[in-house]
Amino acid sequence: MGAQSSRIGQLTSWLYIIGTMDPSYLTGATMGIHPAAKRALWALMLICITAGGCAPVADVESLDTLAEFIVGPARMPGPLTDVSDLLAMRPELRRYRVVAGNDGRESMTVLISAIDSSDNPSWSTEDSAGRIAILTPLDDGSWITARAEDLSHSATTQYDPPIAVLPAALDPNQPTTIRAAVRVVSRDDPAMQMDRGTCEQTIRYEAVQRLRTPAGTFDCHRLRVDYTADLNLAKVHQQSWRFLSPDVGLVAEVSNEQVTALLLGWTTQRTMVLESVQSTVIAAPH
Repeated sequence: MGAQSSRIGQLTSWLYIIGTMDPSYLTGATMGIHPAAKRALWALMLICITAGGCAPVADVESLDTLAEFIVGPARMPGPLTDVSDLLAMRPELRRYRVVAGNDGRESMTVLISAIDSSDNPSWSTEDSAGRIAILTPLDDGSWITARAEDLSHSATTQYDPPIAVLPAALDPNQPTTIRAAVRVVSRDDPAMQMDRGTCEQTIRYEAVQRLRTPAGTFDCHRLRVDYTADLNLAKVHQQSWRFLSPDVGLVAEVSNEQVTALLLGWTTQRTMVLESVQSTVIAAPH
């Protein structure tokens, strides 16, 4: 039970960009629980797709699992007023190597695709566990997400107002905090509510740091994301560090997660680094 609970406890980190929790693990761990409660607990795992790792509050020592990839000391950043190229949304398949963690995964793939044909489209990111997040750019340069979906268990998580994926500007002296209502509904029947509550997320711009990964060496902007959710059936505490490089996107992430639900509690850590990027655009024949 202990090993299985550890796997259940893996919510996702960013995302919408990555994430490693498969809610099907709940099937064995929740035998005997009322089906409605079981569905709500499955849906809880979707809450963090857009939030960032989840965990007891950790300090920078949590980055030790990235030590072999860090090149040189971190540098204190100045304000960054243009973040438009940090997510690097374009049609491609990204593969991340899981270099540390207790969820049993060795890799994660993320398929990125535009969901409309406008000049400034929203984007879908679908990971190899079947979870999707919709990312929308705003005119001020920020990115938000209003919903995330779990194809495996037909659940949709809605945020009102949408929560920030990336604020319009980054300043080490000015964290960005947003509070939102959270609602989890059936993807097949949006009128059927599975859980609800509130969340708070804070993004801090911490450092500029160089990483050498299997995909190359990148100068990255290091963000720390703290996220809490208070739902009817669960409480979530998350902390993650995301390393974003201009025109590349997410290069690495370290996440810690802690979930308490139905009198059970799980804590999970995961470190992942970019391994490869493959364009999914089909070139026109010559």
